[in-house]
Amino acid sequence: MKKKSKSRNETFVVNDHQIAVKVWCASCQYKSLTRAVTLRRCTKHNKDVKPSGCCKCWEMSEQLQLAGASLGVVRDMKTKEVLF
Repeated sequence: MKKKSKSRNETFVVNDHQIAVKVWCASCQYKSLTRAVTLRRCTKHNKDVKPSGCCKCWEMSEQLQLAGASLGVVRDMKTKEVLF
């Protein structure tokens, strides 16, 4: 993970697939959703957080680390040949 840019107090990092991810509570691996997806809760600090918040413990979630990865192939249904 590399720091990419910082503009208007917003920090971005780039994942392994060159996709910029905004550093904030909404993209943190420690985020959990409560009350039918209306509130975010930090599991590391055990408190409610705003999506736009960010602390020093921020880490990119696994889903965002894998964003852009081609984890499968497309096969022809009849011949099972790999198309791409």
